[in-house]
Amino acid sequence: MYRNLKDLLRLTWPLLAAMMAGRLFGIVDVAMVGSLGTEGIAGLSLGLTYYNLFYYIVVFAFLQSNLIHFAKYSSPEKGASLRNYISHEIILGILLSLLGLLLLGPTLWGLRFLTDSPQVLYHSRRYLLIRTIGVLPMFLMAMYSKLLIAVERNQLLPVFTVISLAFNVFFNWIFIYGNLGFRSLGVLGAGLASVLSMIIHSAILIWYFKYVTRNFQAGTKPFTFSPAILKERFELSFTIMQSRLFEQGSWTVFVSIISGISPLALSIHEICMRVKDFILMLSGPVRDVTMSQVSKKIEKKQEGAAKQSCITGAVFLTVVMGTLGMVMIFFPEPFLRLFTDTAEVIEMGKGLFLIMGLYQIADALFISFQGGLLGMADVKFVRDINILSGWLFMVPLVLLFIHVFGWGVYGAWAAFALTIVIRAVIFAVRFLQRSWIPEAPPAAEA
Repeated sequence: MYRNLKDLLRLTWPLLAAMMAGRLFGIVDVAMVGSLGTEGIAGLSLGLTYYNLFYYIVVFAFLQSNLIHFAKYSSPEKGASLRNYISHEIILGILLSLLGLLLLGPTLWGLRFLTDSPQVLYHSRRYLLIRTIGVLPMFLMAMYSKLLIAVERNQLLPVFTVISLAFNVFFNWIFIYGNLGFRSLGVLGAGLASVLSMIIHSAILIWYFKYVTRNFQAGTKPFTFSPAILKERFELSFTIMQSRLFEQGSWTVFVSIISGISPLALSIHEICMRVKDFILMLSGPVRDVTMSQVSKKIEKKQEGAAKQSCITGAVFLTVVMGTLGMVMIFFPEPFLRLFTDTAEVIEMGKGLFLIMGLYQIADALFISFQGGLLGMADVKFVRDINILSGWLFMVPLVLLFIHVFGWGVYGAWAAFALTIVIRAVIFAVRFLQRSWIPEAPPAAEA
């Protein structure tokens, strides 16, 4: 347990630090575009919203699933297979970039229905255009970060992220405001700065990955294209994409129901979501490391070690999130006052913080064992449970608690908390029962 915990902390803290540094990108863009006025910020926000929609639903599904495969080929003796697999991932990144460009035309046209301001529409279209062109460097940046997690050489990720952030600030200063002889591009300049900084970030990661894997088996065969590898990747990623789409759909319904209660209910819901996002920022790296470690150890036929890695992650995350939950239960007001001074909102927020605090342990188990199941490539089971629990349990329960029992926003969040509890129990039982491991056909040879 101690060794697993040590490995978990060693691999998790760089991801957390890099993620926190990465959050500054959006803050910097908004701050530097802010001098252009409200229409500039609105255009940036609208364009970024639709870029993130494509990234988090489509691209992220492929990036999450590639960590499962990278971990399988992460040992030095499988270096040739890993490099061949990377080549297929690059082809996949190119295909996703082309998909983004294919969807760009209809998206740019559809933005006209989301704003009445010609200036906001102008800024959002230009920003979305340049960011979509930059999907490939973004994909490569995320892909090589996952590779470094798989080979357990991710300690410098925060440093590389800070370097990229510095370039982003510099390029923003040049292209937004028109310095060093360049013309001012406004919101378009912010998008261009992001793309250029990602290109530099990708180049650094590629160089560093080649450096840390220089002793990996080189292999003698040239790159061999395998349709079976791409087919396997698409099937796995499409399953994750389905899960994300349906989860996002049930969550959209959840928020829509809350918005129908009152503006006050929606405002306190948003405050709770910001706190929840912070907690997810802490738990996400643990899930990714767990996924990688389980996949790697299963590939080595070390099923007992894989099980122990997941349990260690679950125990660690339970302690961390359980502690945060206790703080939210007993000291909610300081958190709430970070967002508002309105007495009515603070009073209502105390009740929601109680609910949030109580389900943190269940959320920790849900996230950890979901990572373990994904590491075992049991993605269809994860998809089915998340979809069914969201649409057949959470949404009806929200409606029951609000419209029949009259519990308002408390009822909505209570239904959500119960959904997390159910998912946590099912995923934990599924992972801990060894009989669930499928007799899957061997992965396509890289």
